[in-house]
Amino acid sequence: MKISICKDEELQNNQSKKFTIEEPRFDREAFVFKKDNTLYAYYNECPHIGLALDFDDNDFFSEDQTKLVCKNHGAEFNPCDGLCTMGPCADTSLKAISVAIEDGVIVATISPK
Repeated sequence: MKISICKDEELQNNQSKKFTIEEPRFDREAFVFKKDNTLYAYYNECPHIGLALDFDDNDFFSEDQTKLVCKNHGAEFNPCDGLCTMGPCADTSLKAISVAIEDGVIVATISPK
């Protein structure tokens, strides 16, 4: 399943955009961001207890823009691979989503379960 998120030009470095993945039982939230001109996307679910990383404000980065942060428990994640480097879910990872630019649009590809 492919999901069109936004135009590539709408997303700047260290900026994120949330999107919804429709699933049969319940919809799931995810986010895409650009870091050093590379796109990354993850489910918006902390591996600690499954809560959203942001407080519904679409802000996933630390103050210095070097890490993703779960605002619920302070876990820190490497933006490039989703690995938790500090916090209650250390050594686990965010679940990545494949993203690409197609005809100027950022598109997520969701694999069936």
